[in-house]
Amino acid sequence: MYRYTLNFAGVLVMVGHSAAVAQDSAFGSLASNFNISGYVDHSYLEFESGSTFLTTAEVDLSFDRILGNWGVSLGWDARHLEGVTQSNLYPAVTYSFGDHVFSAGMTRPVPDRTYLDGRIILASTYIDTQLSSINGSTTSALLLQESDMTNLGLRWDGQFGNTKVGASYNRITADGAPANAHVYAAAIRHEMTLLTEQNSVAFFGSIERIEAADSATNWILGLDGRYSQFGYGASYAHNDLIGTGYHRAWLDYHATDNVTLTAELLGTPSDNYYSLGGAWRFQNGVALEATYVSIGDNELTDVSLRYEF
Repeated sequence: MYRYTLNFAGVLVMVGHSAAVAQDSAFGSLASNFNISGYVDHSYLEFESGSTFLTTAEVDLSFDRILGNWGVSLGWDARHLEGVTQSNLYPAVTYSFGDHVFSAGMTRPVPDRTYLDGRIILASTYIDTQLSSINGSTTSALLLQESDMTNLGLRWDGQFGNTKVGASYNRITADGAPANAHVYAAAIRHEMTLLTEQNSVAFFGSIERIEAADSATNWILGLDGRYSQFGYGASYAHNDLIGTGYHRAWLDYHATDNVTLTAELLGTPSDNYYSLGGAWRFQNGVALEATYVSIGDNELTDVSLRYEF
């Protein structure tokens, strides 16, 4: 996901030179603390049994240091498939201190795309929605699927040089149910540049412990990087809720600044998945992507229009 900063100062009507300077300084300071990142994806899916459309979105906004060190953040996950819309919000109050941010509210668990590889599984949004917990938080996947759950939590994100570390606690309550789930999670990502910016590697990992009637421990370890025109990566995920282990490996070839060819393998407890695809990326963050996925004896074609910001 890409991040950019909005500049609101350009819309000011300036009255006098001194007023203009003051306004530009004040609004420029506010704008520098506003960040938005995420994606919106609309896919055409063709199975052997028929076809359908899928729309997904993941958005994170933050407005830091609105009042002293205090700010606010809002996350939003959503998807629409075959007439069914599911969504979940993550509003929180934040407190920033140096390279650290503390959040309280309906916080997102830390095993997210900020720390993990951030890659769509098998380059297919449909597969990614079905198996999102092997590349992220199982709790976040459940909150999106179940509309009757209430989430309250705490989160810390810290930066130590090239290393990002995070920890979170979430208390999940299901409407009408006396039992609660307590979720403890941690995540880490360490990035290294090898001689040039086009030769780099990152190591990442997360662990999530769900304490409930049926407790579970889920963890992910992996790496991703780039060497010249090639991107590469591999990860292993253990998930007590959906299976014993999932392994992934992928290779990308950046043919030009706009064209990328992809290949990926996903091994699951029951089957192996393979994908081949390509993406044409425009300058404004829009990409046209096409992927073929082989799932045992079944096949899937996923053609999507995607906007990343």
